[in-house]
Amino acid sequence: MKRTMRLVISGLAICGASLAFAPQASALSTSDSNFLGSVTDGIPSSLADEAGYINFLIGLPADLSAPTWTGSEVDGTDGSETYDRSGNACASCGTVTTTGALKQDNGNTSITVAAGTQYILAKYDAAQAGSLIWYIGGVGGTYTLPSTFNGLGLSHTSAFGTTGGGTGPGGGTPEPASLALFGLGLLGAGYRFRRRTVNPVA
Repeated sequence: MKRTMRLVISGLAICGASLAFAPQASALSTSDSNFLGSVTDGIPSSLADEAGYINFLIGLPADLSAPTWTGSEVDGTDGSETYDRSGNACASCGTVTTTGALKQDNGNTSITVAAGTQYILAKYDAAQAGSLIWYIGGVGGTYTLPSTFNGLGLSHTSAFGTTGGGTGPGGGTPEPASLALFGLGLLGAGYRFRRRTVNPVA
């Protein structure tokens, strides 16, 4: 009986560890707690322009549909952009930098980013639909994005870091981290049970 129990706990620990350290795909949507808002039409869309859009968006009060804003972007070009800020607070989000930024131009609805990445911007239809923006809080991994926005398909995806740390919306433990804690807990339980069976109390 004890041998069977040891095998069961060891199997659970191995499964938990496998889940914890396997690549996880996190789905992003406009209804989740990490969604910051949108910018329309998001043209031009160089990395410098998109960093400017994100920095402007996170400076807006939460849940504010801003009027059309016309101003000089990071690279000096000008465009009329409409910002729609979500209700998710982001008072401590860091300033976006283009250093180490990633741009994926293939229209793939999945993007894999390194740990330390803070923001993902999805641009829909090169000239019309606009962009959706999320804060992911430095959690690397694979993220899946909505395939359409305003009825138009995904054009490209950009990922950015920040010039400093920051606390974004949501505040909960990201799913990969939760799985890691679960796996470590199972490993600990298995180790404790093994010690008790190898060295039983007299």
